[in-house]
Amino acid sequence: MVYYLGAAAGFSLLVLLVLDSAGRPAWSFGVVIACGAVGAFIGTLLGGRLARRFGTRAVLAISTLLEGLALAAMALSASVPVLAAVWFFGGLPAGVRIPVARSLQQRLTPNRLLGRVNVSARMFTRGIIVVGALASGALATAIGLRWTFAVGGAIELISAALMWRALRVAR
Repeated sequence: MVYYLGAAAGFSLLVLLVLDSAGRPAWSFGVVIACGAVGAFIGTLLGGRLARRFGTRAVLAISTLLEGLALAAMALSASVPVLAAVWFFGGLPAGVRIPVARSLQQRLTPNRLLGRVNVSARMFTRGIIVVGALASGALATAIGLRWTFAVGGAIELISAALMWRALRVAR
C-alpha cells in the first residue's frame, strides 16, 4: 500500500506538470496519458512471461522500482515529448506489475475469501490514493510541483524494497 502513496503524486499532479509547468495545450496531457496507457498495455502482455522466467518476487519488486525511477524522472523535464516518453516507460512496469500482483493475491487467498479480499484491497488502495493525492497537493504547495514527483518516486522506491523483503518466500 506504500506504493499507492507515491503513485498518487503522479496520478494527481501529472496534469499540472504537463499543462502548467510545461506550458502546453490541453491536448498534450492526453498525449502523455495515452503514452502511459500504451506502455501499460504492452507491459500486461509481458508480465506473466517475466514472472515465470524470473519469479514473482523479482518482477514485482523490480517493476515497482522502475515505476519509482520513472516517476522521479518526471521532475527533470518540462518537455512534453520527454514527459510522454518517461510516462510510457513508467507504464511498462506498471502493466507488468498489476496482473502479476493480482495473480499472486488470488493464489494466496482461499477461494471462499477471494471476493472479500479483493473488495477490501480495492477499498483500501483507493483510500490510500485519495490520502496520497491530498498529501501530494499539500506537498506541491510546500516544496514545489517537481519536487513532489521526486518524493513520490522515492516513496515507490521504498515500496519496492519493502516488497522485495515481504515476498522472500514468493515464487
